[in-house]
Amino acid sequence: MHVWAPHCARSFSPDPGIAVHRLPGQFTVGTLGKVGRALRALPEPRRLLVQYVPQAFGWKGMNIPFARWLRKFRGFPLQILFHEVALSLEEQHRFKHRILAHATRYMAGQIAQAADRIFVTIPGWTPILRKLAPHCMEPEWLPVPSNLPTSADPLEVATIRARLQPDRDAKLIGHFGTYGHLIAEPLRAMLPLLLTANPSARCVLLGLGSQAFLETLTEKAPEIKSRCVASGELSEEAVAAHLAACDLLIQPYPDGISARRTSAMSGLALGVPTLTTQGALTEPIWPAEGAVVLAPAGDFKCMANLGSALLNDSVERVELAKRGQRLYQSRFCVENLIQRLRSDPKTSGD
Repeated sequence: MHVWAPHCARSFSPDPGIAVHRLPGQFTVGTLGKVGRALRALPEPRRLLVQYVPQAFGWKGMNIPFARWLRKFRGFPLQILFHEVALSLEEQHRFKHRILAHATRYMAGQIAQAADRIFVTIPGWTPILRKLAPHCMEPEWLPVPSNLPTSADPLEVATIRARLQPDRDAKLIGHFGTYGHLIAEPLRAMLPLLLTANPSARCVLLGLGSQAFLETLTEKAPEIKSRCVASGELSEEAVAAHLAACDLLIQPYPDGISARRTSAMSGLALGVPTLTTQGALTEPIWPAEGAVVLAPAGDFKCMANLGSALLNDSVERVELAKRGQRLYQSRFCVENLIQRLRSDPKTSGD
């Protein structure tokens, strides 16, 4: 496997069999020519998989030359995995946002028409692609797996647990994410309610931005300051161990949980009971399988009440963890993803 990606300051050792090619800059016209020549020099059989988010290719999400380059690319099968398709387009948006939305729609349409096979991380992207590229291949649902280890060292988990929650009988609540404002706001509204209703519980905030978020959280709710801790940046293994130490994960999403939410996938893969939200992009599989507990997106009081009920019901938490891990293994794990990518599109199904 060969991977082409922009330059990154962090160093890492790729897995055996994977060659990572760092670009000198972004996906510019000159760089794309070099990438094309390198791709055609690879031995057959070969295929090109593009993991697509418009902002990932530079130019603030408006890299139209990249879309046109893909449209003209010939030589071997082109597969596109749409993590996101385009920015939303609403009349109330500012003029600059509307320009960006139109540009990302044009790019997505060009790329979809060029693809020999199209994957989407959530079914909600399919109607958008059909509108932008009416004659494109039928999109296939390909959920995103966890990008963290799916197991953790029990001794490390126990050590973290004892440090974060000294009271063995009390509960530890966790959240994992990057604390963008659309998720930070519901957390700020809900966590004080949940911690106030459960005086012995503590909370650990995991992920980049957690320390800054904790400061804003405790400014408005100083009474919970002594019961919350933020991890800051951790290694992948350390994040997995911290998640595994939690009794309950709280993962609110404004558009609801969906198969593209890797932060939720991380907890499910580790068998951690998860409370999240149901919204416009939530697939039917979530309420049908009972793999998570769902609150309506935006209903903070309901989410806090459901969280309290779970913290006080150890039997339900155990069953919830089992259902979540079972669903992850059957539908979302990386082995399934690889099998789908290698499969014949005529015989694969959602």
